[in-house]
Amino acid sequence: MRRAHPGEVSTGRTRQQLTQLLNEWAHARATPQRVAASRLGSAIVGLMLRPRRSRRFRETRAWCWNDDQRDSRAFRDQCDVLGLAPERLRHHLQAFLGKRAAEGAHGE
Repeated sequence: MRRAHPGEVSTGRTRQQLTQLLNEWAHARATPQRVAASRLGSAIVGLMLRPRRSRRFRETRAWCWNDDQRDSRAFRDQCDVLGLAPERLRHHLQAFLGKRAAEGAHGE
């Protein structure tokens, strides 16, 4: 299996391409959707690219798996705004993170 080059995620897209795709999606939405897309996009990119041992990675992962109903900025609420199933998104994120850990990516 081919290893990703620096700045490339396992989707085969570069960081710049992924950021551009997320920005285009965010700008195509109404204001609440734009905010939710930005929050989720930043979290997903952070989980994909930050070193797993970093504080920001741990905080972002905790946010994605927290179901605190008191916070309107919660992961689940952001998914709801975009019509995404939070459990399904978490499943895909967990699969990606497991694959990333198995490959020993990003300083592990």
